[in-house]
Amino acid sequence: MGHMEKLGERINYFGGEPTIEPAPIKTGGDLKKMIQDDLDGENLPIKTYKEHINLCAKIRDTTTRLMLEEILSDEEGHADTWETTLGIRK
Repeated sequence: MGHMEKLGERINYFGGEPTIEPAPIKTGGDLKKMIQDDLDGENLPIKTYKEHINLCAKIRDTTTRLMLEEILSDEEGHADTWETTLGIRK
């Protein structure tokens, strides 16, 4: 939620209106499936943050780029936790 709050504040700063519709949440299954769902839920945002970081660099928006890099670092840490739990090596 902290990440979304930061992003929402940045969107407001630029005069936009952030969405408030949460993404669907996957529920159920065995523990391994739930952890894999959590990992999958980290991987798409990681890809998207990287794309947005590149865009920010291209348009020279250093403030937003730095904010996204900080969030990306957190997300990659979460993904690493789930990969370690599942025994995935990269």
